[in-house]
Amino acid sequence: MIYDPCLLAERANALRRRDLLMLNRARLGHTGGDFSVADILTTLYLAVLRVDPLRPDWQERDRLTLSKGHASGMLYNVLAEVGFFPVEELATFAQPGSRLNGHPSNVKLPGVETSTGPLGHGLPVAVGAALGAKMDGAAWRTFVITGDGELQEGSNWEAAMAAGHFRLDNLVWIVDRNGLQQGAATEQTIRLEPLADKMRAFGWAVREVDGHDHAALLDLFRSLPFEPGKPNGIIAHTHKGKGVSFIQDRPEWHHHHRPLSDEELAAALAELGAGGWGPGIGGEEADVRRQTSGVGEQQAGVTHHVSRFTQTLPDLGLRIHSSGDCRDAFAAALEALARADPRVVAVCNDSVSSSKLAGFAKAFPERLVNVGIAEQNMIGVAAGLANAGKLPFVCAASCFLTGRALEQIKADLAYSRADVKLCGMSSGVAYGELGATHHSLEDLAWTRAIADMTVIVPADLNETAQAVVAAAAFRGPVFLRLSRMPVPNVHGADYRFEIGRAACLRAGNDVALIACGTMVSRALAAADLLAEQGVQARVLNMATVRPIDRHAIIAAAQETAGIVTVEEHTTFGGLGSAVAEVVATTHPVPMRILGFPGVFAPTGSAAWLFEHFGLTPAGIRDAALELLSSLQRSTGS
Repeated sequence: MIYDPCLLAERANALRRRDLLMLNRARLGHTGGDFSVADILTTLYLAVLRVDPLRPDWQERDRLTLSKGHASGMLYNVLAEVGFFPVEELATFAQPGSRLNGHPSNVKLPGVETSTGPLGHGLPVAVGAALGAKMDGAAWRTFVITGDGELQEGSNWEAAMAAGHFRLDNLVWIVDRNGLQQGAATEQTIRLEPLADKMRAFGWAVREVDGHDHAALLDLFRSLPFEPGKPNGIIAHTHKGKGVSFIQDRPEWHHHHRPLSDEELAAALAELGAGGWGPGIGGEEADVRRQTSGVGEQQAGVTHHVSRFTQTLPDLGLRIHSSGDCRDAFAAALEALARADPRVVAVCNDSVSSSKLAGFAKAFPERLVNVGIAEQNMIGVAAGLANAGKLPFVCAASCFLTGRALEQIKADLAYSRADVKLCGMSSGVAYGELGATHHSLEDLAWTRAIADMTVIVPADLNETAQAVVAAAAFRGPVFLRLSRMPVPNVHGADYRFEIGRAACLRAGNDVALIACGTMVSRALAAADLLAEQGVQARVLNMATVRPIDRHAIIAAAQETAGIVTVEEHTTFGGLGSAVAEVVATTHPVPMRILGFPGVFAPTGSAAWLFEHFGLTPAGIRDAALELLSSLQRSTGS
């Protein structure tokens, strides 16, 4: 650790020099924001944070999230200097195949807690991490650095409200208050002041500091927490582009908007002091190479890069063979999981009742996190809880869970590989007469399109309970899509759900009916109607929409005359599209895709809407017969 403010200032300028050379070589980056936050990052990593570069996933480490991820250049330089990766790797910044993206990725690079880039994400994640530490009574702290223009994102204020509510005095929010954003001054764009008063109004203990004064920063960090029971807010007044006269306080240098000439580069380096590009930044402080608290040396860390199926959970004995509401099976499974695994927590958006969490709340009140009507913050909090070692199940109406928080699902969960399970309740048109705002007919398309997202749509209560347990054992983000409408049991007593595997519920070689969720029982009933007319239909329950069972689809295409897909979803991008992608690229056969045909549904109950759009056993039968008839006409048979 380095506690001499003069040495810290020298280190910060040396890091600025190296960063400038790196950005200029790449002709990419954010010079202004890198330089404004340089002194803060240098002080934190060289004098404050309890981290161990040799064990980046050490559970008792302090966490720091750089929410203003565009300042990745300075973060990389600091992380390399303290030993998270070789300094020489900085030369690969933004190059093809490099681990050093223009915005930091926790999956690629040790020392990065969560992937950032889109603004307004870091504070919610930090709230979740701090909350996880509080649940465990852990001593480690959570730090997050946001920009000031970034505070125009509403998700920050959702998180700020939650932090005050949960009394997270182990959380430190640092605002890099350089006063400039991409196009102009923050106060000209959208006024932030009085910023300190706003933060205090949300329940924060707030201090202001010169963000370039290392002595003042050290004193401030030593005084944490500022007030017991209140999260800590620091407004660090800084200068964008600090240290180089022709870059400092110039909005155009938000980006490294043009390469510097040799003369400009030499002048900038001279203003920042002697030194330049080299394998390191001096050797007078050998301990900088390995920042460690010296506590818990023998503890094993948790690695991000593990098999997706390393979390083996016990057989909970959940075999539900009755008909009813799949949410009830979900609730029973979640409570059983929570009894078996202390990591399990539930996160919701004021939906304890509609998500069937009342029993969980009674049994595990300290493990239920209700963030209120704040879906973007809800996802970030869940990602932070996962970072803290928890296993979060996020419960909300699917239309709001996926629609309001889609960017958070992509960045905080999938891109960051956060081990979070999303439970989209009351999906499809379950809300019926409440109208299209409450229908969730796009969620499969949205989630299926996101890399590393697993998407499951159970058909009955037994499958729902098993899917919940399977999701918990699966390493990575999962989206469970659940209805609130009663469904009959479609599986036998010996059924065992497996992610990525379809269930053949009825044999047949004339036509294949492939369905998921509430449509599976209707497909079975349609097969009965087809049998009355001499048509033998194969019925597949495609409970996993991603990764989809390609083998079952290809077999259906090869062994039947055609395929009819049925889903309580728009016909664009959901189950039908997923099946068609396999069929078109392997064994093309005639298809019919049944669902909601890309329109906002009219007013009506779910039952009426199914009838209106032909999502009934008779409607499915008619589509299959039309397909076969069309095929006969085309072949002349």
